[in-house]
Amino acid sequence: MFVRGREGRAVLDFVGHAVHYAMVIAGTLGVALLLLVPMRGRATAMTADHARRLAILRERAASGSLAVLDPLPPAGPSAAPRDQLRSAVVPVAAVASVAAAGVHAAVIPSHAREGAVVGLFFLLVAVAQCAWGAAAIRRPDRVLFTAGLVGSAVVVAIWAVSRIVGLPSIAGGRPEPIGALDVAATGWELVVIACCGWLLHRPPSSSRASTEWPLVARGWAVASVALLGVVSFLPYHS
Repeated sequence: MFVRGREGRAVLDFVGHAVHYAMVIAGTLGVALLLLVPMRGRATAMTADHARRLAILRERAASGSLAVLDPLPPAGPSAAPRDQLRSAVVPVAAVASVAAAGVHAAVIPSHAREGAVVGLFFLLVAVAQCAWGAAAIRRPDRVLFTAGLVGSAVVVAIWAVSRIVGLPSIAGGRPEPIGALDVAATGWELVVIACCGWLLHRPPSSSRASTEWPLVARGWAVASVALLGVVSFLPYHS
């Protein structure tokens, strides 16, 4: 449905604020789950590993070979730092895309005053970035990585043009000032571009969603949600 005039701007104002704060709240809840669930999973894995090693010791005691100096199996699988970084690329890109979507949702009301079409553009970008992030977590593949790279590059290019020479429909065609909100969004989009480019050359070993994020990805999620919450209170001048 195409909206226009004062009523259209009011609708876009409401939708923009609703989407933005929904992302902040959902991000906060998601970070809480990321911090709690992996801890529970690691505790279960440690208990199982302890039981396994204890069973080996009992077998050796029963067979009289407890004094043999054969080493026990390593205490549980531990991913190498390089493997952890590799498994963190997809969630880092997904978090960055959703965080950028939160910024675009936050500026919908400001841009809707310049016209419903401009406001709708920012709404569509926010929804697309949020959907891409969810899809990347659910089932990452090369098509999705290509779409993320191209789509983010287009958004960054539009932002650069709007700050260097200006766009006809925004700020009267004059170059817009650079602010904290758009810098944060562009930074997250550049992260998406870098991650998608890396994933296109080195795709993940599995196309299934990972149920446990490495420490790097969880730290990135915490930092991104915190930054999104901070910039939410900053003024935006278009």
